[in-house]
Amino acid sequence: MGIEVIIMLLKKYRAIVIIVFISILLAVYFRPRTLWDTLELEDMESNGITYCTFSDISQVNTENWSGTASELLGQSNELFGPLLHEVSISGPVFYKNSVINPDLVNLYLSLPKQNGVYHSRTIELILSYGDTSDAYSAFINIDKRGYFVTSGKSVIALFIQKARNIMTDSSFLPLEIVD
Repeated sequence: MGIEVIIMLLKKYRAIVIIVFISILLAVYFRPRTLWDTLELEDMESNGITYCTFSDISQVNTENWSGTASELLGQSNELFGPLLHEVSISGPVFYKNSVINPDLVNLYLSLPKQNGVYHSRTIELILSYGDTSDAYSAFINIDKRGYFVTSGKSVIALFIQKARNIMTDSSFLPLEIVD
């Protein structure tokens, strides 16, 4: 008799049950994750050489860096550490390819995996300043999938600023500059 009562209640409150179920699914799907977790970098070979091309679309500059994965992408790295470990994103989501007054930077990473092969990832950092420089939004595209930045917009802005400064002053990173 207990199961019949449960089935009767489920039928009676079917809409509420469906709404709760969909809400739980959306909460799990859109839970904020760090960039590190989204890129699934934990299975990298930490002593393998990582290659990164920084392409500043907004200012038409390109720079190449290389170093061990732990050195280049670790939390202690002044440039990449905050970007990978402090920026939280949510998605993937559908996005429109238009922003107002954007600051656009692409990162092309070649990551060493533990099985000896390299895995390429493309990360597009987009800061949209809108009509004023005070209010802005941030988006990250990873391999053609769009993500909302839920926290860490200022970290992205600082990353872009520091990376641009590295073009003239390489004291920020203990990395080899690869030309």
